[in-house]
Amino acid sequence: MRELVFPTESGNAATDTLRVAAAFEKQHEDVLSIYDELKLLPSIRSCNFGEGFYTDAQNERKRSVLMTCTGFKSLVNGFSGRNYAHIKRMFLAEFERLEAQLRGYEQPLQGLPLLGLTNRSTQVDAETQLAQHLLAQPAGAHGLAAYHNNIMRCLTGKTAAEYVQAGVFAGICPPSTSGRELLRQLEPAKAATAAWMDDQMRRGRTLTQLTKAGVHKYLPLAFEAMLRAGIAPAELQTESHSTHGDWPRLNA
Repeated sequence: MRELVFPTESGNAATDTLRVAAAFEKQHEDVLSIYDELKLLPSIRSCNFGEGFYTDAQNERKRSVLMTCTGFKSLVNGFSGRNYAHIKRMFLAEFERLEAQLRGYEQPLQGLPLLGLTNRSTQVDAETQLAQHLLAQPAGAHGLAAYHNNIMRCLTGKTAAEYVQAGVFAGICPPSTSGRELLRQLEPAKAATAAWMDDQMRRGRTLTQLTKAGVHKYLPLAFEAMLRAGIAPAELQTESHSTHGDWPRLNA
């Protein structure tokens, strides 16, 4: 089932007219018409609504509208019908939950359990859980592929495919290797960072927020220091490829 409320790239809780139409069992075009007819001050409209688009089953680009909790209240204020009050409460509860969740991720890195993320199985589990979460979003597989490319690019300067291609040319890996798996082999500090970012994304943060905070730059240094000190599971203590010369770095 599609989530009623979702985090935006700027880190705010939002919903859209597609979700509203589905939840209230209305035609999407009718919900858009109700939005267009809302009598709102321009400042209120611009702060609480935003134009968006989606691709329908016929692969056609169609209009949608994103909205904040305040925007949602304005849009559905006149909705009346069976179970509508219950549906409104569901949306408002989800807004409250997600907004509280997003505010809760301002915790300092010092308080995070970083050590466990140097474990490969923990990294794979974080990646798998995020994949399941992203596949359930409107962008589906496309959004998942875009995320993997973006996180690899911010950590290594290369997309996942480019990173693997460099590994193939260097004779390090076969073409079937995934970018994330090669990252675990060559640069475990960055792989641990990617796992932490996976977990934060699944919990509602956005890649834009994490990169603006510089996580992709300074968190690998913390993991690198732990790995060099030998503070890691046995599976990562064998000739760390990120600190020894046998396996070259592939980042730009």
